[in-house]
Amino acid sequence: MAISEKLNVCKTEEQVESVFGEFKISEPKKKNKELLKCMGNPKVFRTYGNPTNWEQEYCFTLKIFLLQKWRVNELFDKLGF
Repeated sequence: MAISEKLNVCKTEEQVESVFGEFKISEPKKKNKELLKCMGNPKVFRTYGNPTNWEQEYCFTLKIFLLQKWRVNELFDKLGF
């Protein structure tokens, strides 16, 4: 099973970290890239502040991923909107 398929079913931070451990991904920059890819590479707009390092960027992306709101775009794509 591909990493994106495994990440796609994760609902908790522990599950996400377990998948990254299974694929031996420990660098925040790589984790961030995989989460964004799983979410369809959304454009992210911040209303204030920018992360100053990859650990902060990954934490921010992880929170977005765990909210699961990105799945709405996935559904719209399937419906042709």
